[in-house]
Amino acid sequence: MIEHFKKAYPHIESHVVDYRLLDKESDLTTGSFDKVFSNAALHWILRDPETRSNTIKGCFDALKPGSLLVNDGLVTQGIPVEKAREASPWWFPSQQAMKNLVEGAGFNWVKGEVQLRQTTLTEHEKGGVEGWIRLFGEPFLELLPTTSARDAAVKHAVDVLEAVGRHQHDGSFTVNYIRLRFVAQKPE
Repeated sequence: MIEHFKKAYPHIESHVVDYRLLDKESDLTTGSFDKVFSNAALHWILRDPETRSNTIKGCFDALKPGSLLVNDGLVTQGIPVEKAREASPWWFPSQQAMKNLVEGAGFNWVKGEVQLRQTTLTEHEKGGVEGWIRLFGEPFLELLPTTSARDAAVKHAVDVLEAVGRHQHDGSFTVNYIRLRFVAQKPE
């Protein structure tokens, strides 16, 4: 993309810089640029909360008054990951994490296994994929501000899962649960 731009527009001065460190590029942050643009990069660049403000401030400082910061990238249409983690009622440990916890409480670990358990979702009593998402997704859906936003999120999740999921010959849908089973014994 950059090579194509330079070939197509050799008369335009351009620079390729690390946005996260733009505030450190004193020769570039002198208010001399007409545009700063990003194509599908800001959602990567701004991942680190420590450099978000500096990144955008560096863009601001690089631009002439009245100039543009232009971005095309991904955006969340739901809730931030941090809020989703807070809302999650579950903890899904690895086998080793559970073993450490159980042994730390004084138990002897007898046996543990990770097992695939397939579960068939039927349309019975408003079940199916939508019912499954509404049941298990309730803590997350409640974070969305309106009923229409919740319904849209459910529809999107159903569409994605049904596109990639496991349909059976009878029209039912199968989901895979990865289960951790263990036995621990309190010492005598």
